[in-house]
Amino acid sequence: MLESARPPLHSTGNFCLCFCLYIGGIVSLFLLCVPVCRAQSLSAAEVLPLIQSRNYSQAYPSIKALAEASPKDMSLQYYLGLCALGLKNYPLAELAFCRVIVSRPADDPFVPSARKALASFRGTLNPYCTVQKKLTRRWSRSAMPLKIWVSEGLTLPAPYVGNILTAPQYKEATWILQSLQPLAVAPSYKAEYRQSVLKAFHSWDWAVRDGLISYVFVNNARDADIAVLFVEHPPEQAGGFTLYPYAPHQPCIVEIKCALERNWDEPSWIQQVEHIMAHEFGHALGLADSATTTDLMYPGDNNTVHPLNEVPNNTCSANDCASLRAVYSMPADANWNSVRQ
Repeated sequence: MLESARPPLHSTGNFCLCFCLYIGGIVSLFLLCVPVCRAQSLSAAEVLPLIQSRNYSQAYPSIKALAEASPKDMSLQYYLGLCALGLKNYPLAELAFCRVIVSRPADDPFVPSARKALASFRGTLNPYCTVQKKLTRRWSRSAMPLKIWVSEGLTLPAPYVGNILTAPQYKEATWILQSLQPLAVAPSYKAEYRQSVLKAFHSWDWAVRDGLISYVFVNNARDADIAVLFVEHPPEQAGGFTLYPYAPHQPCIVEIKCALERNWDEPSWIQQVEHIMAHEFGHALGLADSATTTDLMYPGDNNTVHPLNEVPNNTCSANDCASLRAVYSMPADANWNSVRQ
């Protein structure tokens, strides 16, 4: 009777002992592997000599991890570009070099080197610096879709209209818009101008297809992340201008010129308004002006009248596309959120 009282081999006690031995073996194996994993993760001081000696395959995992951990360190982006170029990963090399170029002023020591490396395989591609007042800017992913309100010719009251606003003035202008205060219509406004403005956003639909941005139109200024108004005479004789928010819950304000210059006729100006708005939307997305005349973000000259059979260039160039892709592939100095966040 006592013999039959012994627990069988499959009892709970033996099972726990076997299970503990099994887990202990896994832990021991993991601890043995840890030094190997650590050895594969190199510091910047260790990985840069590998790139300089063209050991790209060995350097790539570490420089990629370092660049992802510190996306605003342009030295790491530059060396990531060199490593990707050495491995013939041209899309990644292009993106990394463009990040350096768009996010640093032209006198930054890495910018000329990035341009030279980019030119070695992308020829005439010429992305441009997007730093404005020492900051890069973009809309955060959580702000999508951007809410855009295009007014029916409405204009801000004095002293806000047609001026670069101070922070207190911008706060007041935001209150005027978001509280739906009555606004006057710009004297020279025509309904065709609004239609041209609405068409202009399609110049950036490639960025929607690429997943960089998305947008919807809204019916009032209260919900707008980007508010488009009209003005008789913008500052510095511009055809339009874009004001950036100073604080959270403030929209980006775009003002489009209504009054014709002496050498413009009405049909020509209607098509020019589309071009101006397409350019200003680029600014509202965070891009700066380009120095390349074939880019949509080239500031242009409103004294030059385009014949009706020569539509202004409302298409984003390869430079515009590369610049926006770079901006929206990394954090900016100022990451805008939606006014309702």
